[in-house]
Amino acid sequence: MKENLVENYKCLLMEVDLLHKKYEEIILNELKKSHEYQQEETENFSLENFEFNEKTINNLLTEILYSLKKYLPKKNIFFSNALDISKIENYIKSKSFNELFKIISNKKEIKKFARTLNLKQSSFAFIIFNLIKPYFKAIAKIEKDRIKIEKKDNFCPFCKTKPNIAYIQKDTGKRFLICPLCGTSWEFARIKCPFCGNEDQRYLGFFIINDDYKFRVDYCKKCKGYIKTLNMKYAIDENIEFTPELLVELDIAAEKEGFIMK
Repeated sequence: MKENLVENYKCLLMEVDLLHKKYEEIILNELKKSHEYQQEETENFSLENFEFNEKTINNLLTEILYSLKKYLPKKNIFFSNALDISKIENYIKSKSFNELFKIISNKKEIKKFARTLNLKQSSFAFIIFNLIKPYFKAIAKIEKDRIKIEKKDNFCPFCKTKPNIAYIQKDTGKRFLICPLCGTSWEFARIKCPFCGNEDQRYLGFFIINDDYKFRVDYCKKCKGYIKTLNMKYAIDENIEFTPELLVELDIAAEKEGFIMK
């Protein structure tokens, strides 16, 4: 039963990933046309600089909830009860985009609103995160030349989200962290935990699955955090990337080893 749920969850992530790509293009075109967007220098990024199409965000929400209902229709390990689509839809539509971002950035807010909808915190966060993700990816593309990157930062220099994946360059061996929300990447020390800052190699390590050295889990024994990493040294195809299915497999493997997604 649990194996079937995991397979369904992989299918869900793959379908939502396709939604991200579809809506990112739509949103990017909308933002470029928006009268609110001007090619003038602004010191700090702000959501208020952009105008969001209500129809687009509502359509995206409907498709995300449809996918959830399709793959996870009943009470299970991912959702505390069967999804009440109309209740969730009405609740989220009552919030502004700014409010949604503030909710996803604050664990206390996630807990509060998840309880209101009788959902697990992770379930509610999944819905909100995947709703705003294509917006942030589109905005980051427009604003990329204004993003100030600091190598020491262990959070996204654009939207301040914690990274969940990384890649190691083939030629230089440098490590880059990748934001799961907007896709921005930035260089970060190779021998350092991106979560607690630990640099003691005795507590840092990695493991692979399926004898594949391209994809691995880098972990820290001090904070129990981990990050999924693509090592381009072992990649033949330069365009290779993580698939939603592989991300789930690496997460499951990391959790079995006692590590925690930060």
